[in-house]
Amino acid sequence: MWTMIPSLGHLVHELQRCFTDPSFVSHCQLLLGWVMCSGPHNLYHVAQTIQADTEVFRAGRHPFDRFYNFFSRAAWSAVALGQQLAITTVVRLKIFGPLYLVVDDTLLHKRGKHVFALGWFRDAVASTRKRVATYMVTVG
Repeated sequence: MWTMIPSLGHLVHELQRCFTDPSFVSHCQLLLGWVMCSGPHNLYHVAQTIQADTEVFRAGRHPFDRFYNFFSRAAWSAVALGQQLAITTVVRLKIFGPLYLVVDDTLLHKRGKHVFALGWFRDAVASTRKRVATYMVTVG
């Protein structure tokens, strides 16, 4: 098991109010496993990094259910964690003056009266190997 990095520990303990006690332990272990993981940062490799002293056999069932369940069943909210992280970050930066936030809305659902087009589509007839032709289907 890894021990908490002191410089990261201050930030992590300010986020503790977003978790229950068992969820907070899993959160700390997952965060440290993600930082210490030298391979691909998927959940299996991060969990394997957390329990680096234990040999895990791929033929049988792995002992990482607790880490998989952390994201689907644990009692914590990603929204509350994001809000607390934003507040903690702004307070620690000690900003004097206006704070400009850049927001990326590409993952938001866009619907309603202001939709410009139904979509962009690839034109299979007009496209070549070097150039892809597209067309737009508009409303109305």
